[in-house]
Amino acid sequence: MPNYGMFHDKRHFTSLRQLAHELDVELPDILRAFELPINGVDTNVGVIICEDMWDADYADKPIDILREQGVTHMVNLSSSPFGIDKARVRDAYLGRQSRDFQQFWYSNNVGRGGNGKNEHVFDGSSLLFENGAKVMQAPTFQEGIFEREAGISEAPSKGKEIHDALIYAIRERWESIGKPKVVIGLSGGIDSAISAALFVQAIGAENVVGVNMPTEFNGATLK
Repeated sequence: MPNYGMFHDKRHFTSLRQLAHELDVELPDILRAFELPINGVDTNVGVIICEDMWDADYADKPIDILREQGVTHMVNLSSSPFGIDKARVRDAYLGRQSRDFQQFWYSNNVGRGGNGKNEHVFDGSSLLFENGAKVMQAPTFQEGIFEREAGISEAPSKGKEIHDALIYAIRERWESIGKPKVVIGLSGGIDSAISAALFVQAIGAENVVGVNMPTEFNGATLK
């Protein structure tokens, strides 16, 4: 379980490695595949959690353990926050990890979260890989049920990617607070100008109140 950056999973979960140690068994004894019917055929399905896939720096390799059990379909349940250029990194990693699997589903959370100090958003962008090749990608910041036939959504440019993440985060945070208006102090600088523009796009001009804060960069009266 991740316990760095914004992640504090050890506060809430006990790792399977620790449980195996407490039970005095080997990890493969309790990390087991599920047998599920898919299209009428009993299929070995492996279910892993977010960090289980990013195993380069870990001694235990959950995917390898399940592969040795004959798993053909893998499901990764993630709450992976948005990051600039993260989509490219995910694609490269999943391309390697999904080899030899008929299907490897990466199902990511959509929404926002925080600990009262730091805020982050989850971009979704769920993926399906088949034997190392990407065949489906869900849209960013959009909840829904996406099937294989949905295909691959067009990836936005880096600038649009950042813009969309900011708009989504502002809107989600504003709705969670439940206040009707947002007040922004306008200093004449680029920071407050960009903030005002983003808030207008996210929640509408009628919900944004600008308060002029005269400095050496602007006059006493808004033009």
